[in-house]
Amino acid sequence: FHESCINTILLDLVKLLEPKYLEVYGDFTSRGGIAIKPFVNYAIKEYQEFKEKRLLNAK
Repeated sequence: FHESCINTILLDLVKLLEPKYLEVYGDFTSRGGIAIKPFVNYAIKEYQEFKEKRLLNAK
C-alpha cells in the first residue's frame, strides 16, 4: 500500500510538472512502530545516470 501511494504521487507529479528529475520519499509509521520508508525516482533520458547514482545513495 505505501509503495503504491508513493508511486501514484510520483506519476501525478510527473504528469503535472514534466520534470527532468524527481524524487518522492515517504516516511510512514504503521501500527506497532514499524517504519516504512518507500523511495522512488524518475528521470528523463539525459538524467538516467544521475537517477541511478541517487538510487544507490538513497537512505
